[in-house]
Amino acid sequence: MRDCLIIAAVLVGAGCTEGVKPNPLPRAGVVIAPAKDAPQPLVDGKTLYERLGREDGLVQIVNNLVVDLAAQPKTRPLSSTLKKRAMVEFLMEVSSRPRAKLADDAMLIPADWTNLLPALRTALSEHGIPDADRDELLANIEKSR
Repeated sequence: MRDCLIIAAVLVGAGCTEGVKPNPLPRAGVVIAPAKDAPQPLVDGKTLYERLGREDGLVQIVNNLVVDLAAQPKTRPLSSTLKKRAMVEFLMEVSSRPRAKLADDAMLIPADWTNLLPALRTALSEHGIPDADRDELLANIEKSR
C-alpha cells in the first residue's frame, strides 16, 4: 500500500513539472488581449480590430449576423446554436492576430462555416465595413480554419 502511495505521489509530481504551454487555452469568459509583439497590419494607423469598431462594433455585427441567419430557413438552425460571445471573441482574435486552428474555438462544424461566411459577409457590408477590411477579416478567418 505504501508503495502505491509513493508511486502516485511521483506521478502527480511529474505532471506538475510540465511547464507553461506555448499557447494555453483561455478560461471560459476570459478575453485574451492580443499579443503586443504580434504583427498587425495598420491602415491609417489602425489595426483591423480597431477598424471594425473594436468589441462594441463586433458585438453589433454578430447580433446582426444572428438576425440574418434566423431570417433564412436554411440557416435558422445555425442562428439558434451559434454562441454569440464565442463568435465575438473569435472575431476579436482573428481581427487582431489570425492563427491556425483558431476556428475550432468557435465550436462550429465545416457545414456551419459554409452557411455562416456568406451571412457574415452580408452583416459586415450592412454595417458599412469597407470591402478591403471585410476581405481582410474573411481571409484571416480562412487562415484560422
